Amino acid sequence: MAYKENGIDIVEALQEPNNIYVEDNSKITSNPLKDDFISLAIAIQNLKPRNIISNTLEYLVFVFCTLIFGIYAAYVATYDFKYKTYKFVSVGNNQRDIVLGKLLSVIAVMIGTMSFILIFTFIGSLVVNPIVAAKVPVKNFTIDIFNYEHGIIPQLFLSFIVMLFYVIVGFSLGFILKSMVIPTIGLLLYGLLIPVLGAYDFRNIFSYFSYQVFTFTARFVMFEPIPINGMIGILLTLATVVCLFVLLFTVAGKRSAYH
Repeated sequence: MAYKENGIDIVEALQEPNNIYVEDNSKITSNPLKDDFISLAIAIQNLKPRNIISNTLEYLVFVFCTLIFGIYAAYVATYDFKYKTYKFVSVGNNQRDIVLGKLLSVIAVMIGTMSFILIFTFIGSLVVNPIVAAKVPVKNFTIDIFNYEHGIIPQLFLSFIVMLFYVIVGFSLGFILKSMVIPTIGLLLYGLLIPVLGAYDFRNIFSYFSYQVFTFTARFVMFEPIPINGMIGILLTLATVVCLFVLLFTVAGKRSAYH
């Protein structure tokens, strides 16, 4: 409305080119109307039920949930050590079964939490998106923005793999070290402070594969990965998980109610 009141022809302005200059933390645009309109159109596009799943996964998997579930896994793994109940639960029970049961419970909580959040955001989008789209008729103007090129299934699969990796790391380190402090500090430093250590740093590996299935059109954008050989990345990740499992269940087998 403000543009119309100032006598600006919106259709004509949107057809004009928009040259953007970025200097330090400032952005200068030659066509503010088009820039604002594109931002608004992207926001509305992101609210669509199909698209909001992708955006939610991007935020949850690559910002919050890897650390949250990794730390939660370390907590569950060390619960009996912290509260001195390890001897109690160990009597008459196979140690490996106890460890496996705890790990599966963490995975179940992870899947349940993610499912609840995705269903909630999907239902919310069904309510909010039609209201916003009705008030802001972006369809009336022709403008190129972006497309969601990738399917939901690959995104869900990659999201599960990434979070499962952090769960296994947090759980294994917590159980082996009998403390959640070290894995918690390690995950926080690794995830938030330490820069990417190289092409086959796991963060770079996950970033490489994330760009194969995610569009990253919301406000959060995953860092551009260093190019890698995808097969080597997969094998390295699998090898790490296998080594952690072997070490985890070897330690679990040696521990008893009296150790």
